[in-house]
Amino acid sequence: MKYFYLVVLAVLILCVSPVSASGIVVTGGNINIVSVEHSGWTQDYTYTSADTERISIMEFDVPLNSHTNFTLTYGNGKTVDGWIVYKAAGFLQSYSEVHLGDSTYSETFTDSAVAVGCSASGICLDKQVKFSSYAKNTSTDPAQTGLALYAQGYGIYSSQLAFYPVDDLASNMIESVSFTSDDNVYLTIQNDDAEKLASYISRTTSDAVTQKSNDILATLMENLGLILSAIGAILYWLKFFFVDNLITVVVLEIMGTLAAAVATEGLKSRPNPLNIPVVFFTYQAAMIKGFIWIWSQLIDMLTKLVQALLKWL
Repeated sequence: MKYFYLVVLAVLILCVSPVSASGIVVTGGNINIVSVEHSGWTQDYTYTSADTERISIMEFDVPLNSHTNFTLTYGNGKTVDGWIVYKAAGFLQSYSEVHLGDSTYSETFTDSAVAVGCSASGICLDKQVKFSSYAKNTSTDPAQTGLALYAQGYGIYSSQLAFYPVDDLASNMIESVSFTSDDNVYLTIQNDDAEKLASYISRTTSDAVTQKSNDILATLMENLGLILSAIGAILYWLKFFFVDNLITVVVLEIMGTLAAAVATEGLKSRPNPLNIPVVFFTYQAAMIKGFIWIWSQLIDMLTKLVQALLKWL
């Protein structure tokens, strides 16, 4: 039975992989998320990213039987319009249509939301239309970069999306989005660091992840001296306390806890010498736990540093 579940999981992963049969693939626009914004349920909304950020991913949650128009501002004040339609199309059937620039993609699919309709709160069941932000048409020579919008069925019901070609994406990243709708819409926006996003958006997601790994490796190599110094310091103190001066540390620990036990009992209004051994062994146990904790922390720090190096070497 466990193999059956593994097979099902593998099939689901393959089904949702965002690879288009038309040659349009989503590019790496969600590698360095630095902030997230939410519109809330509203019919009219405008958002502009911070100067050091650009919009990477947008997800529209649109209610059943709604029509939403939106405008994207990218590059140096350029704009492109689009729309999202989601409506009932018969018994357990929904119609979804996304439009971006001159490209339109629509689909009719089985949808249980049609049978349920709107809730008592007045909000109809919604679907998520994910705007992937950046994409590449690999069927052209050279490959054409651009913006992409896909409907709910993308990766499951179909492999199609609305594509708007844009050259030089690094200089034409999305900085603003606005929408108006005949019903309340919820928009989630993810922002990336502008400079980092510019280096990823022309690559496929897998290539972008590889590039990020290479960047991390480069950072590690640049700071290799500091990392090795930290490892050396940890090894030095481990050797200092637990090898070179182990006997001295043990003696000082015993003498210190004995003195503390005598002082603690002596400061009482009615000292009892018989309590000194009890207090001594209590402090002794606490000191031993403290040494064990220090040892474990030093080992843990050393292990993490070594693992970080090995991961990227």
